[in-house]
Amino acid sequence: MSYTIDTINDKFRVMCGPDVIALAKTKEDAELFGQYKTNEVILVYSGGLDSTTVLYDLIDRWYKVIAMSVNYGQKHSQELEKAKEICKKLNIEQIELDLSNVSIFQTNGLVNKDMEIKDGLYDIENIQSTMVLNRNSILANYALAYAMNRKAIGIALWIHSEDQSTWEIEYPDCSPEFVSALKVLAKQIDFRPYEVIVPFSGKHKGDVVKRGLELQIPYEDTWSCYKGENKGACGKCGTCVQRLNAFLSNWQMDVVKYQSLTQDDLELIWFDFSTLKQEKEERIWSINHKNWYKLEIMDVWNWFWSINQ
Repeated sequence: MSYTIDTINDKFRVMCGPDVIALAKTKEDAELFGQYKTNEVILVYSGGLDSTTVLYDLIDRWYKVIAMSVNYGQKHSQELEKAKEICKKLNIEQIELDLSNVSIFQTNGLVNKDMEIKDGLYDIENIQSTMVLNRNSILANYALAYAMNRKAIGIALWIHSEDQSTWEIEYPDCSPEFVSALKVLAKQIDFRPYEVIVPFSGKHKGDVVKRGLELQIPYEDTWSCYKGENKGACGKCGTCVQRLNAFLSNWQMDVVKYQSLTQDDLELIWFDFSTLKQEKEERIWSINHKNWYKLEIMDVWNWFWSINQ
């Protein structure tokens, strides 16, 4: 049966005969809801910053989100616990999938207890220590199976890119090329196509945080640190450094609890001043050096608070 779209108070109402399928904030999303006769989507959800931002973004766009969280044998359960808490808080249906006994996930520091997680900016050495082989493809395919079973629109993923002028390398299965290939796959797996919604594909983590700040996401509810220690995030591993950088690029401090960090620890932080507003740029002119800056952490902290009194 065909669908129709009309507008009510700047909202798009999607109708199928006399029945209302859903309301949408944009014409583009309304077309999707009408095409698939639903607004339901399966989100691969970890409880981390990226996937939580996608969760809030989809809710803001009036999707009905089903969160799929996966235990693939991670050394710690902090993210999964956060995922459960956030889903309960937002009244989001959650699917919990246990793949902890799948041995193919054991070749990295996130899962293998005998392997070390390297600290610092992502480079060829430390990114391999945290790369879970083919994880994103496997989790996306599980989510697609759930989408097929529930006749949902498709799936949503947290994937984003990084600027390789700062980060020496990024995960291959976070690239725009990977996302494009996954979208082709999702059109071919059934007698009808499925969508792969990746709001931040090709964008940087700073863009993810910027959207989250717009949505006023309580980022203190999330967890990113690879090491999962109860006394707080380490501030040293690749994902902590990336997260701190993303907040600083938005002129904000991260709200999660970090362990005590030394000057040497926070030499890891990089961020881009080239996008700053002119009036703030003038205040940090004394440390201006081309477009990229490496600062010791206490200098960053002191600088930030000095301009935000």
